[in-house]
Amino acid sequence: MKKLILLILVLAIFSCRKETIPTNMLVTANFNQKNWEAKSFASVLSNERIGFSFKIYQSGILKESLGISFLPMNVGTYDSTFFLTDSLFRTGYATLGADGDAILDYYILDKSVGTNFFSIDKLNSTTKELEGRFDLTFLIGTNGSKFDPNAPDVIHFTDGSYKVQYK
Repeated sequence: MKKLILLILVLAIFSCRKETIPTNMLVTANFNQKNWEAKSFASVLSNERIGFSFKIYQSGILKESLGISFLPMNVGTYDSTFFLTDSLFRTGYATLGADGDAILDYYILDKSVGTNFFSIDKLNSTTKELEGRFDLTFLIGTNGSKFDPNAPDVIHFTDGSYKVQYK
């Protein structure tokens, strides 16, 4: 059952549907010590939970996606303890090829890193905007998750911040 839920989440995160967002809804971070900027999306999920999707497009084609799903929709900081103990929480990062539908490299959260966190610092239910910060470390997945031989085995998102409007 967990594998089915994870598959559904991955498909939702990596859907190729074009999305329009206000230009001020962005996410920035250091990605392996380089500047990283993506468009941000969020959707309310079941049980007062929210899912985030941070995406990079090149020439209108999806090339990178960072997904964080099933976080409680409350102001707070969610850290390694939460990531290890919450049965609903899911996250992953992927690079994509072709027309944005083919996953090239897939990464899973390194739950052994004690400095991982994702925070919701501001929640405005009137404007439906969320703001927060994050630091996350990912490891290349197993069983054919690495298509590009030059892709790093470990990636770090540090000093991340986002502003997003949820639906």
